[in-house]
Amino acid sequence: MTYEPKIIYAPVAKGIPVDPSDILEARDTIMAARGYAAPDVSKTLMLLLSGVQTDKTQSALGSLAQFEADLAHTLETNTFNTQLVDYRKAVNRLAQYRKADGRPEQFETREAGYDENGDPITEQVSVSPAIDPLPAQIEVEIRDDETGEVTGTVWIDNPEIVQDDAQRAVAQAVIDATPDAVKNFTG
Repeated sequence: MTYEPKIIYAPVAKGIPVDPSDILEARDTIMAARGYAAPDVSKTLMLLLSGVQTDKTQSALGSLAQFEADLAHTLETNTFNTQLVDYRKAVNRLAQYRKADGRPEQFETREAGYDENGDPITEQVSVSPAIDPLPAQIEVEIRDDETGEVTGTVWIDNPEIVQDDAQRAVAQAVIDATPDAVKNFTG
């Protein structure tokens, strides 16, 4: 009977990003715990690549197979976590008002005391001022390259709106491409 030491991994769970260095550390930990010091790992891998079959190479194959299974789980989880972070950023981006539309003043209902019957009195309190929409187009001066003198003007699409709409389109594309398992994750 051989002793297999218990290997403690860094937590790999949905919602917790995995650092690539943790993957390498896990491989080294697994191999070291199973009797392979760093120089032995390289030597054993060379023997495996050359096709030499020994008890040590067979044991290493088993250890590497376990590592491969652990790595597949880690990569799957890390992909999920990356998608989750991107999805949440995209949702937050789309929650912001569209600059071309502006935003009306936002109010919140708060209790302001009680009437003579003990019923609460509420009032609407402004929590965020209105934001006017940006103009769809802006006038830009045309300057002579040599003198710097203004020679005219031209109307162009407002670059802030163009950038806002482009960012919103990217965010929507991320949301559309996100798997339902990620969208429905509540952790």
